[in-house]
Formats: sequence, C-alpha cells, structure tokens
Amino acid sequence: MYIQNVNRLARNALNRNIRPILVKQALDYSFVSVTSESFWYYRDLYAKARTALDDVAKAYGIDIIDAANLLLEGYSPVERKEIFYDVVHLTAKGNRILAQILYNHLSVRLAR
Repeated sequence: MYIQNVNRLARNALNRNIRPILVKQALDYSFVSVTSESFWYYRDLYAKARTALDDVAKAYGIDIIDAANLLLEGYSPVERKEIFYDVVHLTAKGNRILAQILYNHLSVRLAR
C-alpha cells in the first residue's frame, strides 16, 4: 500500500506539472540491538521501502535524496545520538541538518 501511495503521489504531481522529490527516511539502526528480533524486522522493512523508492524515482525520472545515508555520513556514534531520538525520529538538531541537506539539494537543482 505504501509504495502504491508513493506511485500515485508521483504520478499525480507530474500530471500537474509538479516535479516531486522523494526523500528516503532518515534512520540509524544503532538504537536497536543487532541481537533483537526487531532489528531484523526494521532492517528488512526499511530495506524494502528504500529499494522501492529507488524504483519509483527511476520509473518517473524524479530526484531522490537519501536522508538515511546523508544524516549518518561524517558523524560519530555519539554525534548521532544528538541527531536521532531513536531509529527513525530526528531531534531538533537532526531536523536542522535534514533541512540543510534539502536546501542544498534544492539549491543545486534550481541552479540547473
């Protein structure tokens, strides 16, 4: 259902001459023990969703921003604890960093 909704959103936006940009959900697995059952559940669930988003972006020729990777690059495990409340929810600092990532992407895109 999730990917059907994303497909519908992309198609409807493009039909209205709106160029959507997909943003992969930010996540940090370090909050879930690799020995816990939920780790594998989350990892599998998010891996499928992230791959499906790549497929949607490719199918419609739209941009995709990998917030998950961009919010982890260059940050130590201690710094990540200041960015994420848990596996997927961002702190105020995390939201500021994500906003800067989006701003940078849009700036480059609009400059084309």
